[in-house]
Amino acid sequence: MTQSRVTPATDRSAGRLVAGVDLLTESEPAADALLNHAVQRLSALGAARGAVLATHWARVDDVPHVALSLEVPCGKDADEVWALLEQALPAGEGAPMARCLGRRRTGPIGLQQAADAAAAAHVAGTSGRVVRFPGAERLTGTVTVRNVLAWTSIDAVHVLSQGAADPDARLVTRDFVRPRWSAGRLVLDVQPAVGGTLVPFEVPNPTPCCPEGH
Repeated sequence: MTQSRVTPATDRSAGRLVAGVDLLTESEPAADALLNHAVQRLSALGAARGAVLATHWARVDDVPHVALSLEVPCGKDADEVWALLEQALPAGEGAPMARCLGRRRTGPIGLQQAADAAAAAHVAGTSGRVVRFPGAERLTGTVTVRNVLAWTSIDAVHVLSQGAADPDARLVTRDFVRPRWSAGRLVLDVQPAVGGTLVPFEVPNPTPCCPEGH
């Protein structure tokens, strides 16, 4: 993949500072580790409050992998967010990496396109698995569905094959909550568990399998 620069016809992140990043990350757990590192760096820089960070399956040169999107609504301008992005997710020496933010682009063109698609999906809320979102730090132990909706930016809690969860149902978070965007809404899929409780559908440390959608 060659280094190049492309400029999209429109700035799809207009009005929101959403960056896309592609490092050819092999799995969602590896992507989570990168985003957790980014949160730590953003916290140290005073820019983690309200951040939304997500993963997106991508394919470049027929290689399935995970791209990232990062939104930092901290009142900073695009130049400052671009600088924050470089500090939060620095590229390793010789490692392939692309970043995009609005019309700014750097990295191999194929990865640029994947990073741009991740940022666009983030802005539109059409797809993406959200690792960090407002209120996420409060989802530990067991909480009610009512509090999930009151404390966080999650819009809906959906019991698979059943529909909307009872607001008074207890959610055993396992300290691992990964909602997904669907039609512009942040939705957490859950399933029934022991004692009439609910648990998130995605489990921590899952057995490796085929990439989503591939």
